[in-house]
Order: sequence, then structure tokens, then C-alpha cells
Amino acid sequence: MPSSLICPQCGHENTTVGMFCVKCGARMVAPAVRQRRASLPIGHWLMALVRAAVLVAIFGSIALICWPLPVAEPQFNAVQAERFGQRLIEIERTLQQRGTVVETIADEALNNYLAWRISESAATGGGGTFTISLKALVVETRPDRMRAILAGTWGPVRLTFEVKGIPSADESGARFGLYYARLGHLNLPTEGARRWAAEKFQQVLAGLERELRLVRAVRRLDLGEGKVRVALAAR
Repeated sequence: MPSSLICPQCGHENTTVGMFCVKCGARMVAPAVRQRRASLPIGHWLMALVRAAVLVAIFGSIALICWPLPVAEPQFNAVQAERFGQRLIEIERTLQQRGTVVETIADEALNNYLAWRISESAATGGGGTFTISLKALVVETRPDRMRAILAGTWGPVRLTFEVKGIPSADESGARFGLYYARLGHLNLPTEGARRWAAEKFQQVLAGLERELRLVRAVRRLDLGEGKVRVALAAR
């Protein structure tokens, strides 16, 4: 029998529910009322989980982008870099005279020149022409691919790009078959993301005008261990 029908005073079992016991007149205990616990539909929980996952993904991506790759502070030999730069001027003059040039370029010499060139641009205010203030550019050549790491600053934020690809060239110019890219420690797995990275990479290098003109003049290239052999010709 429900406890609400038993008198708490005399223990009489009342046949009807009332405020007082029919035997002793003691006040009866009011029946307990169960409160229904409010609950949210499962769809609300799923939406909350989705929002949380999106926020985690966004903040995680930002953290990976702002976590730069380790790039050593560029060091260079100014005398060797100036000699390399003079050779580039000679190559450009030859091309202007409709000549052709075949040259083997070692990574060590190229990276030394790039470190000097970037330093000179920053010292003369040339870095202001870059979308991102360029601080370092390191090239690594292997027989099956080329790798480049670019380091720069965007305001107080230090950013790094890394790209890997297979360069090729023909009479129409040089191309870089990009197959890997990452911004900071964030991998860019899709073709669209890699294309975006390549465009940003080119924008940052926009200040290296002479060097980019010579790259566009490459008609053939052969990759080696730590070096590349290129053939250049004017269009």
C-alpha cells in the first residue's frame, strides 16, 4: 500500500487519501511529487559537440600555423655572395643578347647568396615591398625533388612556409610540381591549399626581381645531390 495511506501516528491503513487519519485524526503526510528532470533533445547535445569540435580545430590550426619550423639564422660570406650576384648579372646580359647559358648551381652557393640578398634588401628598406617581411630562404636539392623553406614575419608573428616539389622546364619556362606544403607545422593536404601556399610563396619572393626573371628563363634543369644544372635562354 502506498506510504501516503498509512498514518504516521497510529499506523492505521486509511482506505482513502485525506489530510487527516480517519482513526486518530493525525495529519497525514502529503504524497511525494516526483519532479520530472528537464532534459535536452539529443540534437542539442550533438550541435554542442560539433561547435566544440570546430572551435578546437580552429584554435588548433592557428596554433600550428604560429608554431614556426626551425630555421637557422642565416649566415653568409659577403664576398662570395657578391661574386655570385655578379655572375647573375653576366647571365642576364648574355640572355639579353639572345645567347644561352648552362650553369651548375650548388645549394651552398645559392643559399649563401640568398641570405646576403635578403639581408641587403632589409638594410636598404627593400623588405617593405614584400607582403611578408622575408627573413630567410633555404633551398635543398635532391636528385628526385627540391625543398624550400621560407621564414618571415608578419607584424609580431613569425611565419614559415615549407614546400617540396619536382621542378621541370621546357621552352615555355620553368615549373614547380608542388606535392607537399605546410604553413608552420600545419600540413596543407589538399591541392587547393597547396596552390594557395604557392601563391603566397611567390608573393613573398616578389622583391627578388632579377632572380625571378632568370628562373623564368630556365629551359632545362637536371637535379643532383645538393646542386642543379640549368640551361637558360631568352624567349
